[in-house]
Amino acid sequence: MLALQMTLELGTESAVRRELLRLALRNSTRSVPLQLIAVVVVAALGWQVGAYAFSSTAAALGLAVACWRYSLASRYKSARELTEREILAAQRELEGNSLLAGLLWLICSLGIYPALRDTTATTYVVIVIGSAATAALFMSLVGRSFLFLVGLSLGSVVIASLVFESVRSVPLAVLVGIFAVTMVRAAKEVSGTTARAIRHG
Repeated sequence: MLALQMTLELGTESAVRRELLRLALRNSTRSVPLQLIAVVVVAALGWQVGAYAFSSTAAALGLAVACWRYSLASRYKSARELTEREILAAQRELEGNSLLAGLLWLICSLGIYPALRDTTATTYVVIVIGSAATAALFMSLVGRSFLFLVGLSLGSVVIASLVFESVRSVPLAVLVGIFAVTMVRAAKEVSGTTARAIRHG
């Protein structure tokens, strides 16, 4: 009896992970156009201030992240039929994609953002925050994907705001840091609530 109950519980948890993965993959591809627009804008801003190498690298990474997300969605499109091993593999890939996206924003924050001024600098910060907020809709559902992205993207804005004199702003660093912590906590709540809804739905 106990063995049967454990088997049923394991089956339920696997079904929950499959559904969370399906939702994450579906929404990750929907975010790609917006992500590409954001990268193009930031790369253009960097090009205007002479940060050619950083702009080119950002554009290349942005394209790589987009292609990887489409590839993930294509290879794991039948999420409800995946084995445990395939679920784990897909999760690891999503986390890897998040790390790459985070690296993109890290490069932009340390290589392009310090060269921006006034309105363009503000525009950059808004874009990074918007990107993190958008990612919360899907990356928070699988593994540590969202934590990786927020740590690198918003964390790099905090570092740049403290280290580089051209954009130094302790209040901004504090506010972005608080926002990052709040987003991570909220993402955990969203993930937990979604999982519970799937279990009882």
